[in-house]
Amino acid sequence: MTATGKGTLTRAAAAHFEERGFTVVPGLFGCDEIARLCAEFAALHAAGRCRGTSRRMRPTPIRCAATPG
Repeated sequence: MTATGKGTLTRAAAAHFEERGFTVVPGLFGCDEIARLCAEFAALHAAGRCRGTSRRMRPTPIRCAATPG
């Protein structure tokens, strides 16, 4: 997957990732890409392939800022 959003990974965000194992880059992925990621996670979860997640957890669709509703 190639990020096509308008977000930019800064040096500070990259350093945060190196130190803590995660970072947040608002706008890095477009709405279509986020929808694909959510659908893939839901499929993996439904198949029982997400280690460390609760079986009670239900993936919730994320509304993109550009998506009405």
